[in-house]
Amino acid sequence: ACVMKERGLKARYLFADTGNEHELTLQHVDYLADALDIEIETVRADFTARFAERRANLYKFWSRPGRANDKGQRAPIVPDHLIARAIELLQPTGIPFLDLCMLKGRFPSAKARFCTEELKLIPMDAIKVPILNGGESVVDWIGERAQESKNREKKPRLETIDWRFNTDSGKALLHPGKRILYRPIHGLTHEEVFAISKRHGLKPNPLYLMGMGRVGCMPCIMAKKGELREIAKRFPEHIDRIEEWEAIVSEVSRRMSATFFPAVMVPGEGERRAHVRAAVEWAKTGRGGWNYTFDPLFEDGDLEMCVSAYGLCE
Repeated sequence: ACVMKERGLKARYLFADTGNEHELTLQHVDYLADALDIEIETVRADFTARFAERRANLYKFWSRPGRANDKGQRAPIVPDHLIARAIELLQPTGIPFLDLCMLKGRFPSAKARFCTEELKLIPMDAIKVPILNGGESVVDWIGERAQESKNREKKPRLETIDWRFNTDSGKALLHPGKRILYRPIHGLTHEEVFAISKRHGLKPNPLYLMGMGRVGCMPCIMAKKGELREIAKRFPEHIDRIEEWEAIVSEVSRRMSATFFPAVMVPGEGERRAHVRAAVEWAKTGRGGWNYTFDPLFEDGDLEMCVSAYGLCE
């Protein structure tokens, strides 16, 4: 947004509220709108219509063995009374993240990050696609940086995609409009990005000063050990909420079990080892997981230290 203002360009600014946001992030979005004198539109996924279909098909799928996974294992047949219980509980809550997980019967993971697609990209496309279908081009300014991950490092700074519109007959027509993906800060370091914000007199999202490397969700399913430790210490109510969500999603999951974090994240045996409470306890240990004792540096005490992943100390 700062770069766009410096170039004298106008845009539509979109924020996707996943329903798993920290209140400080929501407040920061309002702060940015005021500070930069821009309008930020909030989009929010709505899965209400999908629940009826899910309830109608549940017995059909759960009353027979599931598909084999990559190890040749099949999900077992679910007893009728548990199917009836899941159908009864499959009602939309109005919380996009939770509703999506209930429909999927699981939480997202690194290999199945359906949260980004369903909670952010698709709701934003509801605004962009009509423009593209009308024959106009859309330039997406995306805040991805090469420094963030190996996958993002491979993405080009600029890419152009031909837009095709599917007619009622099923025929795809090539439109004159293009979808252009532009990553203006792709080659910048985090120090350079925060320097741009500082140049405009902007304060960073407070969560960046509190040990969070990601502020898109609270917590993110990709949260690192240090982030989870800080969340549990500073915002225990968010851990309580995730524990409640684990219980809800478990009851509408075919395996009757669902953990917010993948089992492989936490050392040990059994799928339930990554229950959010167990994950928090693991996050308090030193490097090496359960093989090491609890590190006193991670316990509450008088020691003052900077926990910001980007060197932005409180």
